[in-house]
Amino acid sequence: MLVMKLTIMLLTAAFINVSAAGFAQGVTLSGSNLPLEKVLDAIREQTDYVVFSTRQDREHTKPVTLSVKNMPVEEVLRIALKDQMLGFTIEDKTIFLFRASPSAQPFAAKPLDNKPVFIPVTGRIVDKAGQPVPGVSVRVRNSQTGTITDAEGRFSLVNITAHAVVDISAIGFASLTIRLSNGAFAAQLPAGAASEEAGSILRSAPEDLLIQLAASTATLAEITVNKGYYRSSQQLNTGSVSTVTGKTIEKQPVSNVLGALQGRVPGMEITQSNGLPGSNFTVMIRGKNSIDNGNEPLYVVDGVPWLSNSLTVVYGAQGSQSPFHSLNPVDIESIEVLKDADATAIYGSRGANGVILITTKKGTAGKTTVDFNYYRGMGRPTHLMPMMSTQQYLEMRREAMQNNGQTPTVVNAPDLLLFDTTRYTDWQDMLIGKNANVDDAKVTVSGGNGNTRMRLSAGFRRENTVFSKELADKRSTVQLNVSQGSNNKRFLASLTVNYSNDDNRQLPTDLTSLTYAMPHIKLYEDNGDVAWTENGSSVYTNPLANFRETFVATTNNLISNLNLEYKLAEELTLKLNAGYTNTHLKESSVRPLNSIQPGNSRTSGWGYFGDNAFKSWILEPQLLYSTSRKSGDWDALFGMSWQQDHNQGQRLMAENYSSEALLYSIAGAGLITATDRYSLYRYQSFFGRINYSWQKKYVVNLTGRNDGSSRFGPGRQYALFGAAGAAWVFSEESFVKEALPFLNFGKLRASYGITGNDRIGDYQFMDTYGAVSYIYQGIKGISPQRLFNADYGWENNRKLEAALELGFLNDRINFSGDWFKNRSGNQLVSYTLPTQTGFSGITRNLPAVVQNSGVELQLDVLPVKTRKIRWNSVFNITIARNKLLEFPNLATSSYASTYEVGQSLSILKLYPYLGVSPETGVYTFDLNAGRSVIKDMTTKYYGGWGNNLQWKNFNLDVFLQFVNRPARDFRNSLSASLAGIRGYNMPAVMAERWQKKGDESRFQQYYVSGGDPSAAMTNFRNSTGIVVDGSFIRLKNVALSYQLPENISQRMHATYSRVYLQCQNLLTLTDYEGHDPETQGVRVLPPLRMLTAGVQVSF
Repeated sequence: MLVMKLTIMLLTAAFINVSAAGFAQGVTLSGSNLPLEKVLDAIREQTDYVVFSTRQDREHTKPVTLSVKNMPVEEVLRIALKDQMLGFTIEDKTIFLFRASPSAQPFAAKPLDNKPVFIPVTGRIVDKAGQPVPGVSVRVRNSQTGTITDAEGRFSLVNITAHAVVDISAIGFASLTIRLSNGAFAAQLPAGAASEEAGSILRSAPEDLLIQLAASTATLAEITVNKGYYRSSQQLNTGSVSTVTGKTIEKQPVSNVLGALQGRVPGMEITQSNGLPGSNFTVMIRGKNSIDNGNEPLYVVDGVPWLSNSLTVVYGAQGSQSPFHSLNPVDIESIEVLKDADATAIYGSRGANGVILITTKKGTAGKTTVDFNYYRGMGRPTHLMPMMSTQQYLEMRREAMQNNGQTPTVVNAPDLLLFDTTRYTDWQDMLIGKNANVDDAKVTVSGGNGNTRMRLSAGFRRENTVFSKELADKRSTVQLNVSQGSNNKRFLASLTVNYSNDDNRQLPTDLTSLTYAMPHIKLYEDNGDVAWTENGSSVYTNPLANFRETFVATTNNLISNLNLEYKLAEELTLKLNAGYTNTHLKESSVRPLNSIQPGNSRTSGWGYFGDNAFKSWILEPQLLYSTSRKSGDWDALFGMSWQQDHNQGQRLMAENYSSEALLYSIAGAGLITATDRYSLYRYQSFFGRINYSWQKKYVVNLTGRNDGSSRFGPGRQYALFGAAGAAWVFSEESFVKEALPFLNFGKLRASYGITGNDRIGDYQFMDTYGAVSYIYQGIKGISPQRLFNADYGWENNRKLEAALELGFLNDRINFSGDWFKNRSGNQLVSYTLPTQTGFSGITRNLPAVVQNSGVELQLDVLPVKTRKIRWNSVFNITIARNKLLEFPNLATSSYASTYEVGQSLSILKLYPYLGVSPETGVYTFDLNAGRSVIKDMTTKYYGGWGNNLQWKNFNLDVFLQFVNRPARDFRNSLSASLAGIRGYNMPAVMAERWQKKGDESRFQQYYVSGGDPSAAMTNFRNSTGIVVDGSFIRLKNVALSYQLPENISQRMHATYSRVYLQCQNLLTLTDYEGHDPETQGVRVLPPLRMLTAGVQVSF
């Protein structure tokens, strides 16, 4: 509720501001043959505008006849100056009048023969943030003279006459017309446009022209939406696609690009596993569709499908290694998220759970430029739950023993009698209290001409952990894009290569789980060794010994794509997309003997070694057809796809070393236990699309795909999927334009389709055999592992969606609302078999149906837009529900204790919790009711609110993420089951325990072991008491940048320079008691609060 109330208040304020900007500056005036001066006086009196003009400009003007009521100033001026010899511009609240056809002297005196004088013009074009704008069309009106800007936004023109009019245009920017007069250029306001919407001239001299373009807010027909195999305009798009641009991503100091998407995409929920470098993220698009597995979306990098799961076989402190940690976020141009059937059906079964398209940056035409970007910063955990002090711990132990009826002795309580009770170690500070310093540098070279373009970037990032400065993740990346086109523009070849090497050195154990060690143990012996005893008694555990262990994960990753296009005819294009990926992960986790407590059964250290390789290739020939007729516009696409994934890996456990010096050598081990895996996945498809639009108002989009997968048995390998989408751009209807003049864009769209899912393991339908540990006559035997079962087939997913998109006040306010309902059936599950068969289970289809439904809302508001200040605000929220609609014979299946028809897939069946008994001091429950209470653990709603403020050379971004969901209480993740067990400290909040009869307390009595408290704690973890509120509002990102003045950049021989500050996870508001509501619990490192400062310079 706090999130909703705060959002409503802030959005209401934004609407008021927009409304004031849009309507407050109106003019009311009526009269015939009014002098122009009287019209200007009315503007001065009724608005905040001031008017500057010369007497000469106002001479010989015509009388004005008009009747207006609360009309915007720009429109009044357009009417008053119609057929006059005057033009106007507006800067903030100042109106400048000028002669439209100047009678002043030209730029240079004409020679006696009256021949025209030609002058050269050179200049540069930038956006509102001062960034160069490449590819801008600069064309002299009524002539053949024109050019486009290079990568630095520079251009040059020759043979320009002294009265030239120049038209400037670019996709995504408002067009601007400038006129040369009296040796300088001046901007001319397009009819009906405000000055802040048309751009401006910052330097007017022809030899050093500097033009600033304004972003266009009304170019939906020009804005393209990337849907993978094809592109569509935003105006005519029939599917649900969300886009996050590279500019948004580069403002966040993250190592994993998935972290930059949290809260920014409606319908996509992303959760980070922990705060260590390389940690994984869980991504779900529009809920959980499958009962068992296969809920990950399809990832496509530059047209090449990529890993959705980690290759980790040996686990370190960070858990499984995210494959996306290998990508450099600053190399990404945009990320598109495809959600509904219309957008995903062309990907067939691979797109059943949504598709995430990642497009890296490409080369641009223009002279070669070099860009350098570097930032440095530090990170600390967002929040840590305070622990008991030494005195609190000792009090807990004494009270626990008393409650247990025990008397402390040197045997059962050495921590009370033999250890130094005045000593205190803050384990959180010692183990996870270091600064996680980060250094990130990138160099980019880009350039080219009309036919050849190139971009090469190299990056390096080093991020150490909060455990130790010596433990760090180091990543090196190289990205290359080269494209070559023919002179006749019929052929285009593009090659993109992304390569990275990542060296992640961690510990095998997340030290956060060891911050519960006793706070007063002896740390070191007199000789400097780690202490294992004090006064002859074991210290139980010493976390410092874990620093002697090592974990190393080295990843080499290659993603390459070759795209060939040839235009067979004006309307027909042949295209080939080929891709290859190669990911190789090597891991080692070594534990020497001196890292574990003396007296154990081991005689040497041991280690785990993993080697896992993933290779894939894809080949997709396509034929594209596009034509425009009187009957409408047609687009068609037909193609084929062949894909192969090959995964091979092994995991070795090495032990019984003769010497600790050989620990990192597998060959030096006396005993090696090996496991390996091999899989080959082949995928073949035929796909097509037909799109028809009429009058840019009515659109129909049909897609179909026939998929074949090697994961199914003979006769069930192929299936046909497809979707239909339609859109009505009702704002183009004449009756809508007349009735709703304030509505500049309105569209209704809907889609329905069926996709499949084959996200199960390979060879599930085949008889398989595996090695056994028994040796017979010197030969290791094999045993059957799985029964042959070729009867199961594709899981299917039916998707239905309806959406409304609106734009008001020249797109100052934009709204989109999506309603969806997805039903996934023919579920692929692991089915338990009777023990008599000799097998635990098989994979089969069950007629269970899972439904995901919800609403996604997004509001984009431009409350303030002037020449100096621009404020943009974007809010999104997703409200989703997950439900198991059908599951025949659920009560007699192995899933009976996990699922319930009519409930979500993420439920807990729990005992009713009654609180701590005032009489006995233990947790109590209604055990007679059984585990009858169902708690839904799915997220109720989530989203984000971003604001961007531009003022002069400053740019400020602030983004809030919010999530409303339940969580498990921190007690679920405690290392010890009872508060009072020797060797385990507890959170300080647990001092609020029961002590005597009649006490009303939150926590049960301290206890050492056994008895009612032990049983009560077991039941507590399966009761309603374990479910708490895990909602939070997080200040996810704050980015402040300042573009240095151009004269300073020029002193550095640079074309552009800026300095910036960036913060991630700056503040979290939550009622959750554990370390962090996202990662939950107290045994994993929470996300880090990152603070960085950097500089960017372009040459």
